[in-house]
Amino acid sequence: MPEDAPPPPEPVASPEPKPAPKPQPRPEPAVVPVAAPQLKPKPPSRFDPARIAALIDKSVKDTLPPAPDAKAQIEAAVKRSQTSSLDARRMTASLVAVARAQVERCWNPPLGAKNIQDMQVVLLVQFNPDGSLRTAPSFDAAVKARIERDPFYRTLAESTQRAVQRCAPLELPRESYEQWREMRLVFDPREMVN
Repeated sequence: MPEDAPPPPEPVASPEPKPAPKPQPRPEPAVVPVAAPQLKPKPPSRFDPARIAALIDKSVKDTLPPAPDAKAQIEAAVKRSQTSSLDARRMTASLVAVARAQVERCWNPPLGAKNIQDMQVVLLVQFNPDGSLRTAPSFDAAVKARIERDPFYRTLAESTQRAVQRCAPLELPRESYEQWREMRLVFDPREMVN
C-alpha cells in the first residue's frame, strides 16, 4: 500500500469580488438661457380675395353677352298668346327660349372636355308658380344612358343641372304657368362657343 500518497488538495478559496465603485455624481451643466431667434416680420400678403373677386366679376361681365330683357320678352310672349294651338306652341317655345336664356347666364360648360362639339344635354325641369324648382332637374333616358358610359358627358350634364339650380327662381309669367310648369331644356355647348 502506498503510503506515500499525497494528501488531497485543499480547496482554494476564490478571492472575494471587490464591490463596484459607487458612481460619482456628475456635475449638472450650467443652464444658459438661449435667446429666442429674432424672426423677420413677414411682408404683407399680396393675396387679396376681394381684388381677385372683382377681377373675376369684371371678366365674367366682359365675356357674357348682354342679358336680354327677360320681362320684355315675357310680356311679348304673353301678348302673342292666342287660342289656336299653333300660337300656343309658339308661345311655349318662346317661354322655353326665355327660360333657357336666363339659365345660360348661369351655365359654365366644360369647354375643354373631349368631343364637346358632339354633346347635347336634354334636361327635364319642373317649376313652381313662382319660378322656383319643384324638384331637382333630371335627365331624359338617352342622357342617363350616355352619362353611365362617358365621364366627359357626365361632367357636361351635371353642369346643366347646376346652372338651373343656380339661376332659380326664373322670371316667367304666372298667367302662363300651365305652359311652363314642366320644361324640356336642351343645352348645346356649340351655341356657347359660337
